[in-house]
Amino acid sequence: RPDSAVPVYDEVVERFGTSDDPDYQSWAAVALVGKGSAFEILGKPDVAVLAYDDLIERFGTSDDPELLRWVAMALSWKADAHEKLGALDVALSTYEKVGREFGASSDPELHEWVATAWIGKTGSRGQHGRHDRGSGSYDEVERSLSMLGEQRRVELTCRAMCAHAQLLLAQNDIPAAMERFRSLYGVSEPANEAMLRGVLELVPALVAAGAAAPVLVEVLAGDEEKAAALRPLLVALRQEAGETVRAPAEILEVAADIREEIQEKRQTRADSTGQAASGP
Repeated sequence: RPDSAVPVYDEVVERFGTSDDPDYQSWAAVALVGKGSAFEILGKPDVAVLAYDDLIERFGTSDDPELLRWVAMALSWKADAHEKLGALDVALSTYEKVGREFGASSDPELHEWVATAWIGKTGSRGQHGRHDRGSGSYDEVERSLSMLGEQRRVELTCRAMCAHAQLLLAQNDIPAAMERFRSLYGVSEPANEAMLRGVLELVPALVAAGAAAPVLVEVLAGDEEKAAALRPLLVALRQEAGETVRAPAEILEVAADIREEIQEKRQTRADSTGQAASGP
């Protein structure tokens, strides 16, 4: 239970947090991350930020690689917590700090957090329409992704591409978003549910933004193994294109849900456009 774990974390920090031994310091860092996570589970991201700040203050200038990995994690999670609190500018600045402080590192484990922070920042910008924080170029994250082991590289590459495509959609650059989607689908693996989930999240947003459903069908159907795992999505797209599709009832039911999601996203974009046009 998170509430009962916090006193244990506090005890670990009290016992080992002032040690000069990197091993003991690592225990304190683990405890502070655990404490922050516990408060987030308890719905207290503001208190979680204090735990992450404690870790960063204690070990942010360390030259120990393991401690720096905990610092990078704490910064990334701190940014997430600030976003939950609605402090978007602070969240974006904190994501950026991860890249500034660790982007030149040769440690692959640090680059996992650099990539994670880039994904968080890019996703936040797309979700909140923040186009004032740099270009959001995908080149910014490619070096970090290239340094990861294969499994994490593929997983984070898919997340990065999905976040970048969502940002491009928010910027109304539909052709660029489509190209990013093609790249995402190309590296997705049919056996990896997380990757296919990214496709399922992105395609309705593309259609809602005006991407042609027949073109998306052509892309998705180009790989039979992947297409089989995405059959309800393909049915929904064909229906969006005006086709009459025959399929099992359960497939049609899921397709109907996808089309409802597309319509909701269309309405959200229309409302957003209307608000922008009307001005303050």
